Amino acid sequence: MYQWLDRSHPQVLQSAVFLGYLMAFFCVTASGSSSFGYLFLLLGLALAGGAFGTASNKRWGYMLFAGAAAIKAILRLVILLFSVLGIAGSPFSGSSYVGFLFALNAVVFPLALAAAVLHRNSRDYQRIWFESGLPGRDS
Repeated sequence: MYQWLDRSHPQVLQSAVFLGYLMAFFCVTASGSSSFGYLFLLLGLALAGGAFGTASNKRWGYMLFAGAAAIKAILRLVILLFSVLGIAGSPFSGSSYVGFLFALNAVVFPLALAAAVLHRNSRDYQRIWFESGLPGRDS
């Protein structure tokens, strides 16, 4: 059975799924205004698909969700590093202090999502309760 949100999941995993949908929306809407538009579009679709698979108790969904959340957090940390170093081509290049604050603000939610998805309770819950989702493996 597929569902958008599962209330029986631990609170950390429920929060991660909701935040994943929200971040997927912003990734998809921001994909047209960025020079890396296709990357953000693909990342947004992976976040949405992973959140949906996680909410539906599918192991493939959790793996996709964890991977997309980690990649999003790493990309935002790299952008923050570019902002701190003042490297040209950073989306926040301009005033160094304002650019740093924008980059710092933009890294908070991806890190929170990655922390929630990779939290010990989330990993243990998916390891015990999620179905593999592969043909021939589910009963």
